Amino acid sequence: MNLRDQIQERIVRSFTSPFRRTIPLEFKKTLKKSARLLVVLPAATGHRLTARTMRQLDAVFPAGRFTFINPGAPDGSGGPDLGRPVLYLHLKKNTVGQIRSSQVLAGLNLGAFDTLLDLDPDFSLTAIYLARKTGCPLCIGFNKPGADRYYNLLFTGSSQSPFDERVSELFRFLKSFVSR
Repeated sequence: MNLRDQIQERIVRSFTSPFRRTIPLEFKKTLKKSARLLVVLPAATGHRLTARTMRQLDAVFPAGRFTFINPGAPDGSGGPDLGRPVLYLHLKKNTVGQIRSSQVLAGLNLGAFDTLLDLDPDFSLTAIYLARKTGCPLCIGFNKPGADRYYNLLFTGSSQSPFDERVSELFRFLKSFVSR
């Protein structure tokens, strides 16, 4: 994480709902009851989700209603083809001020989500802001710098494998709890 990201992360930690009390939760029960999910997509164009990944996501949360957020702007190809609507934040510098004043996020009822799922393997200011702002009881993401303050579940997996395989490992891990 570079210096700019560290400063932005401290701003989120200090000024975005800083005094929320954490409530102990039963992971398996909370995961099974997740109906409304906020999914933060990777901002880097090299990390794209495939149709196979979407089928795995549906298998983990069969009754889930998903809201997909992409922190960047759609590239020339129109962004990832998920077969579902994706909300683009169109952030240029990706700062807390831009995220806070985003018209797209202002239109969402952030308190209505059960689970936040961050699929970005790199540091994502948008994801940690949403994890703090939504107050979701369950926040899941990859293990990355600063994420331990915002997520209940940090998934490590094999860091040498390609992005699609890491996401598949995460979904297989989550499915093992839901299917029991």
